[in-house]
Amino acid sequence: MPVKVRCSSCDRVLTAPDQARGQAIRCPHCEARVRVPNARGKGAAARMKKKRVPQMAGSDDNFLADIDLSRVEDRDTAVCSRCGAVLGDEDRLCPQCGIDQATGKKPVRRRGPNPAKFYSEVWTDSWEFLRKNRSLAVLTGLVWSVFILLFLGSVVFTQVVFNSEFKSISGNVDKAKKPISSEVARVQAQRSPPVVFGYFLITLMALGGPGWYWHLSRKVIQATMEKKRLKRASFEFFGMIAIGLKAMLWPFILLLPIFGVAAVLVGLMALSSISAFGDSGFLRIIQVLFGISLLAIFAFPIAQVHMTMPYTYKAFLPVDMLKLFLRNSRPVLYWLLIALVVLLPFVIFGVVAGLFSQEIAASIQKQNPLNSATKWFLLLIGERPEIIEMKGFFYQCIFSTLAILLGLLVVTPLSFTAAFAAVFLMRANGLLGYYFKNRLELVREQKPNIPCGFWVRYLATVIDGLLLSATSGVLYVAVSVASGLITDILGNDVMGERMMLVSYLAMVVIPFLYFTRSESGIGQGTLGKRAMGIIVTDLEGKRITANVAVGRFFGRLFSGVIAGIGFIMAAFTPNKQTLHDQLTKTMVMWIGDEFTTQ
Repeated sequence: MPVKVRCSSCDRVLTAPDQARGQAIRCPHCEARVRVPNARGKGAAARMKKKRVPQMAGSDDNFLADIDLSRVEDRDTAVCSRCGAVLGDEDRLCPQCGIDQATGKKPVRRRGPNPAKFYSEVWTDSWEFLRKNRSLAVLTGLVWSVFILLFLGSVVFTQVVFNSEFKSISGNVDKAKKPISSEVARVQAQRSPPVVFGYFLITLMALGGPGWYWHLSRKVIQATMEKKRLKRASFEFFGMIAIGLKAMLWPFILLLPIFGVAAVLVGLMALSSISAFGDSGFLRIIQVLFGISLLAIFAFPIAQVHMTMPYTYKAFLPVDMLKLFLRNSRPVLYWLLIALVVLLPFVIFGVVAGLFSQEIAASIQKQNPLNSATKWFLLLIGERPEIIEMKGFFYQCIFSTLAILLGLLVVTPLSFTAAFAAVFLMRANGLLGYYFKNRLELVREQKPNIPCGFWVRYLATVIDGLLLSATSGVLYVAVSVASGLITDILGNDVMGERMMLVSYLAMVVIPFLYFTRSESGIGQGTLGKRAMGIIVTDLEGKRITANVAVGRFFGRLFSGVIAGIGFIMAAFTPNKQTLHDQLTKTMVMWIGDEFTTQ
């Protein structure tokens, strides 16, 4: 019957015919010679033939006395040291129990690909993938160029609108019939609706580029890990902005516990740095916080792999990311080395630009080529010189257009070059996930009705906090703008103050309604909990009532007042309950999947 053999060169299992036993065949995959073992027991069977034992002389009672015990053991037959099964001449592993005769242990069979191949194949495979998917890199460069163009346009639009509002406000007088100072005019101009809208546009356009990278990286890593052909990547403008927001929040959420622990130290740093560095003290603090945020780089490739899973919460947990980095430090550092080599031209460009930024800005401001080009264009179309010197709205429009075109000419080549490097790194990241997936603790499924732990609830709380903060911020800005308009138009400060009071009251009522209605509603959880796949139930797994939800809200406040100890209890209690869970007899459970055993 056919025999299974493994090629030592390519590690593939081959099926050899029975006639090939004891001979060497050639592997059809790598052309290496593979030795096929003899038939099990061949040669040994002949040695096991019973020899004729001559009749011993003497009485039957004393027949054992004439036996030579040194010749009882059959030294010509190989047997397993564990189970005693007969072995062939070339059998290293026992065919019965699988014990290695050299080590006396059962060899551990590896599940999945060999991780050692990652280091030898990551360069060639990523380059081959980039060569076959050049159109993907071109599309990435095009998308980035569009978002950069829109970003520059938003910046210029905001600056033009701000200048216009500033000039308009500077010409007015206050209630005392005195001219408005430049500082007051600047603050009022920044709070004007057109300028606020400009800041909003700048923020949206800044999120598009990172959003496209995260979206495409997820597609490439998923296709690499599943060994499937990459599907066509779809582009949705607002979808990329939403993913970009997630990308920007990831390092903040990941390192939030570190920032929380260091809050007191940062406060002390603020006092000491201001006294030591003066006005640049806050800048020093920002630099320190930025340095801390760079720690997220070491978790980035692991987090990108987790982002392709149905459950991505481990990518946001500092404890899990630290543990996984320590367990996979070698491949992660190797990937970071690849990124440094691939992005080295951009690193050098950034360092040089940072070192000579002041000189470059001073040279541009002194020569001012855009002003000269704008004046030349206006003179070319027949505009009068005295009108040009006034630098009115038309002048600002021409100047802004030329600035955007100049920025696009500089940035577009960099965008397309960076796009090829980015696709190369995406494939390398996918190979890291493929070869080390058994060591990354990927969460593909979750059993239902299991109590949820502390860190997942922490993530849900962070998401809810961000949502409520964003809602309160938008409400505050809207009321501030409205009260400012009412004050300017009607000259009634009391009405503006009442509107601000209502906004403060709304910031208290909105969280109360948000938590109580969400947890007692059909969804049984807030948006943060639903995003994590968890819900609030009573001890029997049923939906809680509105009264219980109100009790949970005030219990949550009490858990926070006592230095957060009520929340930390979830990490130590048997059913992972917080203090307000125990007070209201509720639990937070996983929704889970329809778990089936294959």
